[in-house]
Amino acid sequence: MRSVQDVLNPGVVLAFSPHFDDAVFSAGGLLSAAGRLDSFTVITIFGGQPPSEISATASAYHGTWGDLDSMVEVRRAEDRAAIQLLGGQHEHWDELDAIYRRQDDGRWLITEATPTNHPTVHAASERLLLQRIVARIRRRLSEYEGGVVLAPASIGGHVDHARARDAVLEAVGADGRETWSVLLWNDLPYATHYDDAPPLLPPKYAVGPSFGVTIERDDWIRRIAASATYSSQLKGMEWDGVSVPEQIDRWATQRGRRNPLETFRVAEISGRRGAWKRS
Repeated sequence: MRSVQDVLNPGVVLAFSPHFDDAVFSAGGLLSAAGRLDSFTVITIFGGQPPSEISATASAYHGTWGDLDSMVEVRRAEDRAAIQLLGGQHEHWDELDAIYRRQDDGRWLITEATPTNHPTVHAASERLLLQRIVARIRRRLSEYEGGVVLAPASIGGHVDHARARDAVLEAVGADGRETWSVLLWNDLPYATHYDDAPPLLPPKYAVGPSFGVTIERDDWIRRIAASATYSSQLKGMEWDGVSVPEQIDRWATQRGRRNPLETFRVAEISGRRGAWKRS
C-alpha cells in the first residue's frame, strides 16, 4: 500500500477520463487529495454532442438517460459539480462516445450484437480518432514540466476506456520526458465484478500489478459524495439493486484496513518506467 503523498509527485495532476464519470468513480479519493494538497484537472475525452442520427442501440441507452438534445449538457453539469466538490478543474473534449461512432465502412461501431467490450469493436480501425486524441494529449503535456498522468486500465474492456488508455500511453511515450508518471486506475465499478487483469496492451506497453493507495476518510467522504452527483447514470448502473457509490464504498473498504483503498497500476512505456517515482 502507498499513501497519496507517495503517489502525487511534484507537478500537475492530469486525469484523462473516457466519460464524464469515470475518473471520479475510479480515482475520486486520490483526486480529492490532489485538490486538497494543490489541484488537478480532469479531461473528459469522449464528451462530444451526439449527432442528430443515432443507432437503435444508442436510442435504447437514451431510454434510460433521457432526452438526446439535452443529455450531454446534463452530464457536463454533473461532471462540473463533482469535480468542483473535489477541488479540481475540468475540461470537456468533443470526441464522440462509442455508441455514436461509425466504423470506416459506415456501419455503427456499437450494436446489440457488438457491445462496447466486444473483440470486434476493439479490432475496428479508428486510426484517425486515435491520432487526434494523441495529438491533443501531447499538446496538453507540452504545457507542463511534468507530473502525474492518470488514465483507465480498461477493466471490463469498454472500448472507450481502452482507446483513452492507449492514447495516453502513446502520447506520453512520444513526449519522451521521464518527468511524467503514468498510473492506470482499476476501472470502477467494473473492477468490482470482473477479473481485474486489464486487456492485452500493444507490445511496447506493459503494466505492473495492482497496488492500493490509502485514502483518508475526509477525502473518501468527498469522493462518495462526488460520485453521487452523476444521477443521470446511476440508475442504469445498479447491480442487484446496489447503487454505484455503495458498490464502490463496499469494494474499497473491504480492501483497506483502517481506510478505504483505490487501486492503480504503474504503466511502463517503451522499455522505461513512465511511472511512479518517490521524490
